[in-house]
Amino acid sequence: PLLQLRWLRLVVDEGHELVGGDGDLEQATSSFIAELFAERRWVVSGTPTTGDVDDPAIVRSHLYQLQKLLKWLRHPRYGLDADPRLDTREDAA
Repeated sequence: PLLQLRWLRLVVDEGHELVGGDGDLEQATSSFIAELFAERRWVVSGTPTTGDVDDPAIVRSHLYQLQKLLKWLRHPRYGLDADPRLDTREDAA
C-alpha cells in the first residue's frame, strides 16, 4: 500500500546511510525508499565528511556519495547513474 500512495514530501534522516549500504537490509531499505513516489525529496544528515581532501581516494569516495545522493533525490541534471569509477568500495570492481 505504501508504494501506491503519492507523497508530497519524503524526508530521510541519516541520508548518508542511503549511499553504499553493504548489507542486504540496507540495500533493500534504500531500494524501497527509492520506489516511493514523492513530489519533493529531502535528505538530512548531521554526519560530516572526513578525510584528507588532498587524497584522491577520499575525494573519489566523497564524490561517489554525493553522486548517489543526487540520484536518489532525482536531480534533473546530476541525478544520473553514478559513475562507477568513483566507487571505492572493496567489492566494487
